[in-house]
Amino acid sequence: MAVLDAFYSVGYLIGLPLGTYIKKEFGYVPLFSLTLGLVICAMIYTAVFIKDSYHLITEDQRKVFDAEREANQLKCDRGVVKSVFNLTLGSFKTVFKKRPGKDQLWIILMILIFIIPTILNAGYGIVGFMFYRLQYKISTEMYAHLISTWFVVNFFSQMVAVPFLSQTLKLQDTTILILALVPACVGFFGEAFFNDVWVLFVIWTVFYLLYFNIFTTTRSAMSKLMDPTEIGKAFSVLGVLEACMALVAKPLYGFMYQASLDIFAGLWILVSVGFLLITLLIAIILHFGMKRNQKRSDKTKDMTVHEDDLEIKMT
Repeated sequence: MAVLDAFYSVGYLIGLPLGTYIKKEFGYVPLFSLTLGLVICAMIYTAVFIKDSYHLITEDQRKVFDAEREANQLKCDRGVVKSVFNLTLGSFKTVFKKRPGKDQLWIILMILIFIIPTILNAGYGIVGFMFYRLQYKISTEMYAHLISTWFVVNFFSQMVAVPFLSQTLKLQDTTILILALVPACVGFFGEAFFNDVWVLFVIWTVFYLLYFNIFTTTRSAMSKLMDPTEIGKAFSVLGVLEACMALVAKPLYGFMYQASLDIFAGLWILVSVGFLLITLLIAIILHFGMKRNQKRSDKTKDMTVHEDDLEIKMT
């Protein structure tokens, strides 16, 4: 997942200037025709080369999956709207269903960790540039450089920093989440009070190094608690919640920014810091809760093995 998100940044850095050049030299028709061609190529590649998770499950799980797929198959008839609604509802039921131990609670907490930064990002998309223009006197060109810097940092984070933390240092996903949120809180708080453009570059490069990896790490952690056939449903639920939160957050952030201009223009950032602190608290609870649960599970396994060894010796 980290690699996929990293190359999203690469695609953006290549596509933005290339798309601008094609539009300027040839117009919209060649631009969108090329885009359509690339999408079709991606679909063909996925259909031919990407293996379905269907082959990773047991025979019993396949029977359940086939029955569910047959029951939820979409047909272009009068009941298509109802079928789509039932399919979406079924995805939510799958994600929030009861699971062994406290896995259901962990998944709910992970969803919250995913959703809260989504609210912040949606709000930033509405008022971020206006705030930078007001407080930092940033130009359009400099803002473009800032965005490009972020994509480079994001690529480095996904391809170098996160693999080093997870594979070399063997840190858990929840630990990486905490390491991403703590400096992000500091960075957000600093943005509200500084007014030099170079400070933004420092904050975005240093303090936000792992911040945008929150979404990748959360999806990765969720997938480890689910069956292969449930992962697609879980990600679709995250997509629905992400869209709904953005729909609510954008007008609220816009209203809050306009209402606070005469008081303190950075108020929306302080509110965002509050949301991040809540997310950090949830991540800490999740980290220690899962760690404690894992210790209990390991202890139970050791006791079971010990009892089996005693029975073998007695026989």
